[in-house]
Amino acid sequence: MKVRATVNLFDPEMNVITLVAGDEIPEWAIDKITNPDILDREPPAAAPQHLEEAPEVDYLEPYAKTSAKDARAMLTERGLPAEGKVAELRQRLAEHDRETAETEPGDGTVQDLWTLTVEQLREIASELGLAHEPEASADELAALIDSNRG
Repeated sequence: MKVRATVNLFDPEMNVITLVAGDEIPEWAIDKITNPDILDREPPAAAPQHLEEAPEVDYLEPYAKTSAKDARAMLTERGLPAEGKVAELRQRLAEHDRETAETEPGDGTVQDLWTLTVEQLREIASELGLAHEPEASADELAALIDSNRG
């Protein structure tokens, strides 16, 4: 769901967030918007049967207690901008996870590789005996591990 006009909201950490016309409304903000005239409701597209039954994934939850310092480090590892308030950083991480989960290969396991930190991925790669560059990014490590799953 998107907004049709500029809206200022307080996020869960009490930071002011500004949404402008065309911006997607974050899940946490939907109930905070009290004027239904500013909502741009798009009719839901018909999803294939197997997608309708898939549980909703909360991409923001893993970052709920992430510090600004850690969030900036994770964003830098992913090659994303690391500026902003902690709520914005967490949202950026969650959006990246959502986008990569939709576009990157996966095997449907509960633990999606593209949501793990570079340190966790290095540990998994080492446990699997996979050679990798010491400076490999999280995405490179996830792709290496995913391509070697059996």
